[in-house]
Amino acid sequence: MTSEQLADRAPGRGRAAAGVARLSYPQPDVTVCTVAGDVDMVTRPALAERLRAAMGDDNRHLVIDLSAVAYFGSTGLHTLVEILDEHQGRGHLAVVLDANARAAASLRATGLDKVFDLHRELASALRACRSG
Repeated sequence: MTSEQLADRAPGRGRAAAGVARLSYPQPDVTVCTVAGDVDMVTRPALAERLRAAMGDDNRHLVIDLSAVAYFGSTGLHTLVEILDEHQGRGHLAVVLDANARAAASLRATGLDKVFDLHRELASALRACRSG
């Protein structure tokens, strides 16, 4: 199967990949990347670009909010691990997600729930950044 055929079979084919994530700055020295919809091979490049843009600003702390993610494939896990590796030594990296969501299940199944600083709500992640 070609990569084009795989892309055609990807969940949510045809949606705008660039709309998967947006950045906000709710407190000093913190960037929040809010991710919505599906994280798959179609949206991965846009998400990775947006997360790298977040790391390119002057804020030390990064919060990745996955609480509105409907589908979270292995490419999403790969992206999180890449960003964690690239963010090392810069400041705090926190991830917000619904404990019952697909993203949480994926992180638990791979043991990555022990690697990331996970939070059930954005306020908790922001407090962790203030103390971190």
